[in-house]
This record gives sequence, C-alpha cells and structure tokens, in this order.
Amino acid sequence: MCESCAQLLGHVVPAGVNKLLMLLSNIHGNQTDLTAWGLRYNYAPDIIEPKLFEMLQDISPNTRANAARAIRYIHIDLQTFDPQLLEALQDEYSEVRLDVLLTLIELVEIGLEKYGVFDATPLVAAVQTRIKSSSVSSEEYHLSNKLLTLLTLPAVD
Repeated sequence: MCESCAQLLGHVVPAGVNKLLMLLSNIHGNQTDLTAWGLRYNYAPDIIEPKLFEMLQDISPNTRANAARAIRYIHIDLQTFDPQLLEALQDEYSEVRLDVLLTLIELVEIGLEKYGVFDATPLVAAVQTRIKSSSVSSEEYHLSNKLLTLLTLPAVD
C-alpha cells in the first residue's frame, strides 16, 4: 500500500478507517507504518481509539504490535489516557512494549494533564515493574529510564 493510498483511505470515514483498522490485523513491516499513517492523516477518535485499544489485547503478537504502532502515530490526538497503555508495558512481545514506551514518552512531553492524568504514580510503578524484569532489552531499558526521568522532573512555571 502506498502512502497516497493510505491517506486516501483515511479520508473516506468510516469505510476507509475501518478498512485501515482491518489491515492492521494482517500486515507486517512498512505496511504497518503506512496504515498507521493513514489513520493519523484523517483522525476519527470515536472509531479508531476503541478499536486500537481492543486490538492491543488481541491474541496475536503481530496485531498487538501493529495496534501499539498505530497508537504511537495518533498519540497527539488521543482523547484520553487509557490504562491499557500501562498494561501493554508488560506485554510479552518487545515490539509492543517499545512502541508503548515511545508513545508514553511523547505523551509526557506533551503534558499528561492534557489527557486528564494528574497523578503519574501508576505510570511510574508500571515502568519500574517492567524495568526490573529479566527480559528487558537495552533499548527498552534506555527508553524506560528516559520516561522515568521525564516523570520525575519538577514542573517549571
């Protein structure tokens, strides 16, 4: 699928958005990025968010990873902070965890208050639990530390 096709599908709401969401369950590699970009290009939160968070619980690791990647693409337009992001930090599949960590870093940089999060304690606890795991990769460790550093910096007025 080319970038223009993904953008075009994103414009045909809800039919195009639903098609892009269906594609996320079956694709791999660069096609995931193009499909996620199509979702970002014409964002429809009432359709996309519930489906992506449902897909984040799918039995297929590929589907969970694709959902995490798509959430990363649309993160700036998320309507709420879904606790399933914290659950996904414990996913067995490293691709899911890495995309969720990247999303969380970007959400913290934007400001969690925008998403109705005024207490970051559960987020800190989820990251600390994951970072202590024996299966944490060096990239995941680095991203986790970056996120914890962002979360513990005092607010500057």
